[in-house]
Amino acid sequence: MLKSSIRRSLAPLCGVLRLNLAYRCFPSSRLSRLTVTYRCTTLDKPSGRTVPSQCRSYSTSGNEEAPPHEDTPADSTKDAPSDKGIWLLALENTASAPWLNQLAPDHEDRLRSAYILFFQVILTLSRPQDQEEAIQFMFAFDNVPVPPTSEIGRARRAVAIITRTIVNQISSIPLSSPVREKHPDIFNVHGALVPLSDVHLAEPDGAVEDWKEFWARAQPVLLGLGEKLDEAGYGIDLEK
Repeated sequence: MLKSSIRRSLAPLCGVLRLNLAYRCFPSSRLSRLTVTYRCTTLDKPSGRTVPSQCRSYSTSGNEEAPPHEDTPADSTKDAPSDKGIWLLALENTASAPWLNQLAPDHEDRLRSAYILFFQVILTLSRPQDQEEAIQFMFAFDNVPVPPTSEIGRARRAVAIITRTIVNQISSIPLSSPVREKHPDIFNVHGALVPLSDVHLAEPDGAVEDWKEFWARAQPVLLGLGEKLDEAGYGIDLEK
């Protein structure tokens, strides 16, 4: 139920999406260099249908220019979703969904659900934008005090709620479960995230008193957890 619900929430954003996490940090952020290839779908307002647009590729790096894909015109970002709100709205919809805290009976499905939630966070934070804008956005997201009603403030709350859910999904797997013995690396990384969740993510609405301190500690652990889940085969098969 949870997996299919999250997949439906992602569907309006992209049809085919590939995410490659290469751990080269931005100078202004610990978020890894992200390469995203996607085929976006845009909303046809008169009919209410989603219409696929041309495939695009973007790369962001703190140390080099990020040229457009060789088959993509230099001004192709104009064809990417121009309304940044769609990415934030999808994240908030997931964070407030009634099914968010449901647990799948199968313990491995809980790991898959945790990865899908992680994937949506990364997808939103690495949304299509030019390199300079991406670096500025991530620096602000990581460090800058903002009103809770601002775009970044809302994104932080949604990320906090989803991060707490990821922790709870994995924590819910019993100590006696064979999954824990099968994938000790996943649970070791998860164990580093648990105390951060306990200290910083206690508020039901996702408010975090000291975001900069929390995110500086939690972000690399969350990225590591996503990597371990993907390596263990719980990632998203983007060919399906």
